[in-house]
Amino acid sequence: MNWLGAGLPSFLASLLGCALGAYLHLVLLGHGIDFPPIIALVASVLAVLPSRESSGLRGILVASFSCWAGALVEVLKNPMNGVFWDLVNFHDRLPLVRFFLYVGCAVLGIVLASRARPGSATTPQQRAAT
Repeated sequence: MNWLGAGLPSFLASLLGCALGAYLHLVLLGHGIDFPPIIALVASVLAVLPSRESSGLRGILVASFSCWAGALVEVLKNPMNGVFWDLVNFHDRLPLVRFFLYVGCAVLGIVLASRARPGSATTPQQRAAT
């Protein structure tokens, strides 16, 4: 079963995308810009590049990675009670506006990463014919 729509390359690309997006989020935080959906955008684009077919599970996985990467960046940038407890209690850092930024991060990850690479999508009829 190919859960990611492209296997290992898509999984590794999504991890690389999360790392690059997290770094970009860290840089933006340093300039006073708080926009965690940038992580999902970068991770989704990189996850889709090796993908030959659509995968909702890949979208959910990338969205989850992106939200956790954003939380980790913020906890490491502004530690309060140690990394573990700051992650466990991350919800305490989320007023309503920031909560919706993370919801946007998840939605963006699901919508974008669940797609197939442009030009490579196949319909069920095309797959059955091959």
